[in-house]
Amino acid sequence: MINRLSEKKEPHRGKASAKKKPSHKPLSTQQLKKRQLKLQKQRRMRIIKNVLLAILALFSLWFLFNIRTHYVDGESMMPTLRNKDRVLIAKTKKVDRYAIVTLKPKNKPNEMYIKRVIGMPGDVIWLDKGDLYINHQIPKKPSSLKKEQLPDGTIKVKIDPLVSMELSEKKKIPDEYYFVMGDNRNNSLDSRKFGLVNQSQIEGKLILRYTPINKLGLVN
Repeated sequence: MINRLSEKKEPHRGKASAKKKPSHKPLSTQQLKKRQLKLQKQRRMRIIKNVLLAILALFSLWFLFNIRTHYVDGESMMPTLRNKDRVLIAKTKKVDRYAIVTLKPKNKPNEMYIKRVIGMPGDVIWLDKGDLYINHQIPKKPSSLKKEQLPDGTIKVKIDPLVSMELSEKKKIPDEYYFVMGDNRNNSLDSRKFGLVNQSQIEGKLILRYTPINKLGLVN
């Protein structure tokens, strides 16, 4: 018996048909113009986005270095500010009369007070039986004025004896010093008790209350 190896017939392979390349029609002038406008719009949007991000970054840096947030602890500034109100403070040493400022008291460097500026550098001051008179219109002879003759703008406050001693030799509020008070005069620890405030003690002035939301806005 003869064993034969069977031959495997390979299937018939036909010729591969060549793929037809899709034909691209040239874009019309109008289509080219639309594409160009689209690319220009995308470039503009990228530029605007980058500019906005840069502005946001600069604003964040400015806010970080120039703005402080505080919450009001106590009722010394009522009714203007209430306990637990949250406020924004712009860091500055230059303040105006009647501005609301935050400051560090002399003997309590870890605390921060919020008060209103009543007396400015150069204001005339005089004492009478424990009362301090402050006036920025400079009367000629303040010591001789009677109560009914006080010039417009004169403020009269009762001060602590130690503060009275501190101010006894002064005719004006010195440069870079301020007299501050709370709006709630009957419940405020302020310059009547601890004396004049040096400019270096001032952190900044209030610009905005942001909570509670229904009280959001500028504060005068």
